[in-house]
Amino acid sequence: MTDSVGDISKKYIKFNHQNLDNSFINQLASFDKNKINKDIKEFEIELKKQQILANKFKNTEESKQMLDTCKKFIKDNSSIINKQHSKIFEINNNLKELIVENKKNAEINKELKELINSEEYTQISSQMRELKSTISELKNFLVEEGITDF
Repeated sequence: MTDSVGDISKKYIKFNHQNLDNSFINQLASFDKNKINKDIKEFEIELKKQQILANKFKNTEESKQMLDTCKKFIKDNSSIINKQHSKIFEINNNLKELIVENKKNAEINKELKELINSEEYTQISSQMRELKSTISELKNFLVEEGITDF
């Protein structure tokens, strides 16, 4: 058993440059350092809100007030939430179709394809993807835990 993890992964996992051809372009087109900083700030704010909420759960009177607040929220917001729900699903479908089309178009340009497959572009693309996926995972966790709906 002298195989390292790297050797084993090379044997069993085939690296496919085709999947990375558009990766940098997609990451570049959607990378926004200000948006990431904004997301980080939102997570910090959410952390503070959760700390406040934890303290409220410890107080019986504040728990009763939260129940009333929840009932009022549903009454005041259910119709707008239904509209927003429909709109986001429409955007979701359109965005996916457009991304697939853009990937096909990027494959046509060979010089661009060579550039974006370089080591530097591949590494930066991977880091941008990891930033987005970590933010997405954290948002999904908060949604799954019923904390927020992002």
